[in-house]
Amino acid sequence: MKKAELENLQNLFFLGPKGEQRKFFQEMIELINNDIIFWRRNFHPKDPPVIPYRNLTSPIGQDYQENFIQSLVQLLAELKMDIPFFSPRYMAHMTADVSLPGLLGYYAGLLYNANNVSGEASPVTLRYELEVGKQFARLFEYNDKESFGHITSGGTVANFESVFYNKAARFIPATLGMILKQKNLPWPSFLPKDLWKLLNLKLCEIPSLLNEFRDLDLDLEKSIQANSPAYLGDREYWHQLQSTFKTTIGQPVIIVPATAHYSWSKASHLFGMGKVNCLQVKIDSNLAMSSAEFGEVLNYCQNEKRPIIQTVCVLGSTEFGSFDPLDEILNILKEREESIYSPVHIDAAYGGYFKAMFVPGPRYAEFAHEAGLKNARLQEIFSCVKDTDSITVDPHKLGHTPYGAGLFLTKHGFSKEFIAEEADYCLTSQEANDEDFPLGKYILEGSKSGASATSVYFSNKIIPLNSDGYGGLLQDLISKTNEFYDLLNRSNMDDREFSAEMEIIPVSLPQSNLLCFYLKPKSMKSMAKINDFNLKILHNYFPHPTDHIQDFSYFISKTKLKVDKITDSEKSKIFSDLVIDSDALQLLRIVLLNRWSHVPSGNGLDYMTDFLNRIKSKSLEYHRESQKKT
Repeated sequence: MKKAELENLQNLFFLGPKGEQRKFFQEMIELINNDIIFWRRNFHPKDPPVIPYRNLTSPIGQDYQENFIQSLVQLLAELKMDIPFFSPRYMAHMTADVSLPGLLGYYAGLLYNANNVSGEASPVTLRYELEVGKQFARLFEYNDKESFGHITSGGTVANFESVFYNKAARFIPATLGMILKQKNLPWPSFLPKDLWKLLNLKLCEIPSLLNEFRDLDLDLEKSIQANSPAYLGDREYWHQLQSTFKTTIGQPVIIVPATAHYSWSKASHLFGMGKVNCLQVKIDSNLAMSSAEFGEVLNYCQNEKRPIIQTVCVLGSTEFGSFDPLDEILNILKEREESIYSPVHIDAAYGGYFKAMFVPGPRYAEFAHEAGLKNARLQEIFSCVKDTDSITVDPHKLGHTPYGAGLFLTKHGFSKEFIAEEADYCLTSQEANDEDFPLGKYILEGSKSGASATSVYFSNKIIPLNSDGYGGLLQDLISKTNEFYDLLNRSNMDDREFSAEMEIIPVSLPQSNLLCFYLKPKSMKSMAKINDFNLKILHNYFPHPTDHIQDFSYFISKTKLKVDKITDSEKSKIFSDLVIDSDALQLLRIVLLNRWSHVPSGNGLDYMTDFLNRIKSKSLEYHRESQKKT
């Protein structure tokens, strides 16, 4: 009974593939429109209108409106050639229909056009943004008073900010030691004298270290700033540091899994580190970071004295939806903490919302327990997130809010003071409260929309971050993905015509709501030929220029599994019986973000079965064509 009730509630979160909730949607749009007009008319109501009514009915007014309407109709016609993300037929990328609270919250916020750079331009929506940061801090079990989180334009900028923050805070102890030596000040007993040890003090130890230094005769903040990498530049900073301590230290690095989003390569470029210093850890047959390989990379960094700015663990990889073994990575770092240290940043741009599955809501708490039983490994991984240092999450993915809404969250809120920039005209707070918080002082972006913050804030209010809201939605999507995985495997056994000539091969068990697979004729062993075969199939379901969007029955995406990204010991599990004559295996990729993927389509079959029948039919057609040619 409760299951059916929850499913009915989840349906109401969306407008619907056919606009089923159009009446409610139109009523809410009208409510918002009436409210903004009411607000305008009642702000100093004695002020007279400034656009005379006769202007609207004049020849120039009528021409303006006619042109406006014609141009708008043309715009709307062109937009209908865009991708139908709302349809169960779309399963290509990490984007789907926007939820009603996400859409209406954004629209309401948009009409006020707040700029969340500071409280002067956004006293209300800035408060929403900071509250969203605290909501996610509580979700991931950070201290919501000591942490700091805010909305970004997307996961890429949130990932950049993790480097920005950690680069600024990681080397404060070494900077303090350099200042003491350069000024010939007495060395305090609480500070290690060895440079390598200073470079490996934990972020959580820095606040107490700074408090100890405040008792010394030193203008602390100004001294740190004047001797920081940000002020001196990386090259001069590391030169002065090594000269002062009379020792050699290797260049700092970032450690990422081979599945890392391309933003990490961008970050190493952007922050002047060099892409060569973004060290990739190979993946195992689960398509996740190999903990054994991670240990080897740590050995290298320790032996070569390469300070680690941060280690990135991906929870929900862009390509495969896989989750790095966070518990194993944290255990390895704990075992090595006396000799080497690394903060851990969680790139959960895609997968962060899955944590909500395990948080009991007040109405449907039992489904959080059920999610834990069905997804024990995932729950185990998310239970360790509280022991990490910073997180990226994208509400515009699994949060179903409009673009662009990412989120950066750091456990170490103190670190924001070491990247702060002043601007007297707008970034100086008058009061110590959220409404007057100078957010732009602490972030990479400048002007930023209050509408995104409003959208995420309102979404979290209507669709809570627990089993009553997002948790229930995501548990349902994982179940549907597992059903599709079973459907793929049954095709190799139950469909005699297909299985006599062809096979369909998922590259791994689904870990979330994303699945990668490839098709091949049974006799085909060459990876290069398999790649060509799958690209030919893909052309039918991959967006390309067309006069009619209706030409596509379904939309899917593609990716590659690169051979050199996988550990040598695991390659045979993935590429068994294949001749490796290409550097990568071409995969078909589906992301099940639409909750109606298993309801009947126009021909009576559910969308997943219909899609699978079509793709199997195409593969048989292409295989038989190629046999005739040979």
